[in-house]
Amino acid sequence: MKKLRIASCIAVLTCSNFGEGLRPTKGFVPDAQTASRIAEAVLIPIYGKAAASERPFKAELKEGIWTVTGTRHCQENLPGPIYCTGDIRYVFQKTTDVFFMCHMKNNAVLLISCPDQKGLVATVCDFIFRHNGNIVHTDEHTDDELDRFLMRVEWNLEDFDLELQDFTQAFAPIADRFQMQWRVANVAERPHMAIFVSKYDHCLNDLLYRQQSGELACDIPLIVSNHADCQRLADFYKIPFSEIPVTKDNKPGPKPNNSDCCASIAST
Repeated sequence: MKKLRIASCIAVLTCSNFGEGLRPTKGFVPDAQTASRIAEAVLIPIYGKAAASERPFKAELKEGIWTVTGTRHCQENLPGPIYCTGDIRYVFQKTTDVFFMCHMKNNAVLLISCPDQKGLVATVCDFIFRHNGNIVHTDEHTDDELDRFLMRVEWNLEDFDLELQDFTQAFAPIADRFQMQWRVANVAERPHMAIFVSKYDHCLNDLLYRQQSGELACDIPLIVSNHADCQRLADFYKIPFSEIPVTKDNKPGPKPNNSDCCASIAST
């Protein structure tokens, strides 16, 4: 049986998003059938045929958390369908009206910065191809003033024959040859990212919306600002907000290190 990894999209929904027939009774989801119906009602309008093709959904309750997973019909020369884990996953708490959906890509991303030179794109793409990776997106940029080449390449890990922990050793000869500064990561690993914002809220609003909708696959545990203007947005998204006022008395002084600032706030 071919195993398909759960791999990203985030949305926060409340019970009011569902029709009356799907609204959990008394604020909780009582059984697997109800959990599956809620997940189906949310996933199919968003993902369309991709989600509908993974019915029936399977629901499992563990420690007060429902996990609803799609299935695929896999055939192994046996009569009838064999249900394999699908690409859809929907997770929410049993006793709350806040729901959390997760549909994660099983992809890796390689970031590269190095002196501009011939053969960079071809060599990197050929390396991924030789290890049976399917490239789904690439971005390249050359900074002529600094003579730097920047590249971001994303590929699917489904048939990739290298484990990411072995990627460094395998890729090292190429990195050394082209004098690369680089790093690789699985996009399913959600980083924690604090946001530093000033007085104006348009960029913060955009970031928070993209994070909630799943376009930014990260967790935002903290927003830091030198003004209180953006606290209303932080409160709306239920993210802790810390104001560090800058006055004419403290502005000329040394600026705090961002990591030290976050650690100090988190410890209070």
